[in-house]
Amino acid sequence: MFSINGTRFYEPPCMCGACKFYVSNGKMDSGRQSQTGYCTLFDKRKNHYGDLPKRCRDMFDKAVTFPDGTDLCLVAK
Repeated sequence: MFSINGTRFYEPPCMCGACKFYVSNGKMDSGRQSQTGYCTLFDKRKNHYGDLPKRCRDMFDKAVTFPDGTDLCLVAK
């Protein structure tokens, strides 16, 4: 287990929709689930079923190497 900016992860997510930083737009007018959402970590609009971007994959791969229970803090340059 590791945490990034106070959000706990037990394993790296496989897609944007499985990430805890992803916020869904909910249902559309037609009743179907919206395919787009918002990444609160990088302030970007994302596709729910999109592959994990390289920057996120690298971040999670590095976070897994730290000891269990480590709290990582990411800041903008």
